[in-house]
Amino acid sequence: MAEYLQASQSTDLSAFDLRIFAMDCAAIPDFPEAEKWLLRSLEKDNRDAATWEALGHVRFSSQHYEEAIDALQHTLQLTPRMVSAETLIGLANERLARLDVAETAYRTAIQWQTDGKGQDAVPFIALGRVLLVNNQPADAISWLQQAEKIAPTSSEAHEQLGLAFAKTGHTPEAAQELETAIRLQPDSARLHLMLARTYRSLGEKEKADREFEQYAKLNGSNPQ
Repeated sequence: MAEYLQASQSTDLSAFDLRIFAMDCAAIPDFPEAEKWLLRSLEKDNRDAATWEALGHVRFSSQHYEEAIDALQHTLQLTPRMVSAETLIGLANERLARLDVAETAYRTAIQWQTDGKGQDAVPFIALGRVLLVNNQPADAISWLQQAEKIAPTSSEAHEQLGLAFAKTGHTPEAAQELETAIRLQPDSARLHLMLARTYRSLGEKEKADREFEQYAKLNGSNPQ
């Protein structure tokens, strides 16, 4: 970063250079500084979709969700059917509690990758999560199962599918999914608590007690 700053004083940096410097700022993270340099990059080249998407990510990380959506819409104008941009629009709307709009964005992002090559699991997981919030666990299951096929090492995919199975009365399947989620993310107190309660529903007291103990160790409290 120091080299970029020094270069900026003596050289007219390109739009690309400014974007790279901005992403270095975001990695610190220093989101206000990152946004400043991204906007300078766009002053030089406002037709660069990657810079608009980067601005959307920075604004999202800063919790400026409306502004993030605006930047991402610029991205889609320049590069239509960009799955990552549409997915982030969905996530921003989800954070704004506009679940119907978020669901539409996730379904659109999924539709744009129907060829099955290099699919992104994020919109599948997000759609399942929104359906669960909207009390549609049965509808969520198929989307979350597809997410697992795309990203079998995603702890969130297994967690959300476990929750969907639990809400639809498939408790043994819920336990299996939560066990997998914990193998992928062993230090998550939340997952140990969910699995403990699932084991208790199955009448497996010893397993439940072990998970409650692990939860208490990680979280410092006992919710039983």
